[in-house]
Amino acid sequence: MSTCPLISLLSLDDFIPSSIQETTGILGVEQNCLVVASQVRDSLLNDKVAVFPPDLLPYFDSYGGPNLLYELRFLNARQRANAARHAIDYRLEPKGSWEAIDVEDRIAGLERALQVVETESGRVCVELELERDRKKAAGEGEGEEEDPAASWPGVMVVRLQYDEVAEATTVFMLPVLRETDGVAAMESTPRRTKTDVDLGIVEVDKAWARWAVVPGWGPVAEAADDAVVIELADGRRLPWRTADEEPVLVIANRSKKEVVEQGIYIFEKEGRLVVERGKKLAEQGIAVAAAEVVIIVRPPKDEDDMISDEEWD
Repeated sequence: MSTCPLISLLSLDDFIPSSIQETTGILGVEQNCLVVASQVRDSLLNDKVAVFPPDLLPYFDSYGGPNLLYELRFLNARQRANAARHAIDYRLEPKGSWEAIDVEDRIAGLERALQVVETESGRVCVELELERDRKKAAGEGEGEEEDPAASWPGVMVVRLQYDEVAEATTVFMLPVLRETDGVAAMESTPRRTKTDVDLGIVEVDKAWARWAVVPGWGPVAEAADDAVVIELADGRRLPWRTADEEPVLVIANRSKKEVVEQGIYIFEKEGRLVVERGKKLAEQGIAVAAAEVVIIVRPPKDEDDMISDEEWD
């Protein structure tokens, strides 16, 4: 965790994620994880409501600690402290069932998760995944088409916190268009031409009416010059399962259009901008999309509702 404050300091000293990556070899997404993990770690000690024992913090200083802390970012103070203690009590590791590639490794991880899961909704999710992987291991599900609603996004999904923009050390102002505007409107949205970091002045190549201000997350910073925001009225239109019917912002990079199976993309369908997996586009013979999705932003929720929310990120 010792590198986290250094990354924050570099960001304040005019370094951007790409330049930090060139110097340190730490990817932009990993930089974001480290910085957020450091903030979560500090919050465990600074919160006056849910005091976390300082002598337990060294558990998160080992390799993998940042990944564990990063997953606690959406919880309120009390939930975060309880979850941190839970991770320590059960010696949880960041590499769990979701990261395992081999099906046998996934089964082992899910069986362990079943032993420590505390909520009924969590238990149901684990049991469903365990049943699916056991069938796969037995060869019962081979040849069946994967259900997109049950698979992972393959792109970072974040839920915006109240006051997160105001408290962020770096923010980006990005042009916004509606999903009904189409590709032509996307191409006409402004691009960043110049930035004065010291004064916070940004120049763009044309006027535009609608803008969104978002925190300086790593993926956004890397795509800032050509980034555009698509406002989806209903998050259920995304090609994976979401917990609620809610509006979402899709931030995409217009400089990356070539379709690869692992990517998530924006393309126009019947005059509407839609989000689709690269694999499905490739199956349809589509090699070039309008833009590559870099992050999905969900709206804030009241803290009391956060624990029951299903986050797919």
